[in-house]
Amino acid sequence: MDETMENTTAADVQQGSADDPQNTAENTPEKAEKTFTRKELDEIVKKRLDRVKKDMPDEPDEFRKWKDGQKTAEQKAADELAAERSAKEAVEREKNAPELKMSCISKGVKPENASDVAALAEKYVDDNTDIDTAIEKVLEKYPSFCGKEKAAGITTGAKIGASPDHGNSIYFLEKIW
Repeated sequence: MDETMENTTAADVQQGSADDPQNTAENTPEKAEKTFTRKELDEIVKKRLDRVKKDMPDEPDEFRKWKDGQKTAEQKAADELAAERSAKEAVEREKNAPELKMSCISKGVKPENASDVAALAEKYVDDNTDIDTAIEKVLEKYPSFCGKEKAAGITTGAKIGASPDHGNSIYFLEKIW
């Protein structure tokens, strides 16, 4: 019996074997396919993902180690130097933050907006632009930080102090009364 099972393919099982007259497509009862609910499928997928994640090594760490091993001494030194520079810049930014906020406030910025203006101004600073000029650029672009609001230009459509068009309103009032 094992020999016959090994030689039987999935197509033979579905269509019936030609040499077995009892096992034709007409004589075999159709098997109902099992249907799964969304919840059951989610559980199956979750179990499978957990199993795969558990068996999977930490490739990013291994890859990072391999990648670091491939670097030359010059590249490693350049990476260390870049990390030191970024750390130094972060310390300088924190050290200069109170002075920068005070500079913003002295330019007329509301105290509650000083840190926002400072953050925006830092983006404008480069070799040709100092921090004071950058603050002025931010305030030109966003005057609301100083409390100066631009005229919104939004109206309700009603004209205050204008005389109404009497011809239409009298006609309308005569029709109503």
